[in-house]
Amino acid sequence: MANEGNTRPCPLGRPTDIMYRVDKNNDVWGMCLRAFGCSKSQGSGCPLAGKTRRQWHRMKPPSSGGCLIATACIEAKGLPDDCPELNTLRLFRDEYIKSLPNGNELIVDYYENAPKIINEINKSARAREVYLDLYEKLVLETLGLIQLEKNEEALRNLLKIYNNLKHHT
Repeated sequence: MANEGNTRPCPLGRPTDIMYRVDKNNDVWGMCLRAFGCSKSQGSGCPLAGKTRRQWHRMKPPSSGGCLIATACIEAKGLPDDCPELNTLRLFRDEYIKSLPNGNELIVDYYENAPKIINEINKSARAREVYLDLYEKLVLETLGLIQLEKNEEALRNLLKIYNNLKHHT
């Protein structure tokens, strides 16, 4: 498999890691390296909860829905889940990001970390203000770039904001 040896900390904060690999078909696989297993109820939030340890399991990010942070921004604006903004971002994810050599890996990373980011934002007394600011910077700026067919710039904008959020939560 390509990209062998990419490890990330366990989403549950356990002392060992989950190893990820991307195969030649751009599918993402994960292996739990923990010394002990966990059930689905114990491993809430862990993509490998309840799976056999030390075996590779195909990790499938959602193919529709999702866009978790953008959805929270849309909700703060009072817009519906099927609004043009979210539909365009979902299409961008499914058609552009997934087509990249590391696209599935980016998506898996996002779906692992976005819920934690949202939890941290929701703890803030300024959560609505943060989401409205993110709506402008994350949603509208990215949509503008997508409409101009500047997909690489749109992805850079998404990643810049996402990585900033990820490192500050």
